[in-house]
Amino acid sequence: MSNQYMVEKKQKRNPFNPVIGFIILVIGGGLAWLVSPGVLDFITTQPVSFGAFGQILPINMPAAWSASTERLVIAFLMFLVFFTIFMIIAALFMIKPEKRDPQYVNLGEIRQEREAKQKEKLKRAKRAARKRKRR
Repeated sequence: MSNQYMVEKKQKRNPFNPVIGFIILVIGGGLAWLVSPGVLDFITTQPVSFGAFGQILPINMPAAWSASTERLVIAFLMFLVFFTIFMIIAALFMIKPEKRDPQYVNLGEIRQEREAKQKEKLKRAKRAARKRKRR
């Protein structure tokens, strides 16, 4: 037997992926900050009712908050919404682990193999017990 084995070449990852992700986060935060005054105006002035919930808008902000604090809170909430939407879209287009990583292990296949081995072991034990009875 040989002690040599083949090593598969790994695909190099793009080193700019984290930078691209950070840029997307900054753009999302900037967009949320730019749009927040309009959204703040809408949610504090427009009456909106929603079925059994009754009237859900306008929302009254705490009197102790300054205008910039209100804008910051709304921008942060919008950023969370943008981030959630972006992550859902990104998850739809991500590469599956089994295609990306050659060392990926499918746990379902391992369970099936283990069950098949256990069944085979049980069959062998039954056959051996039958042979012992015949003797």
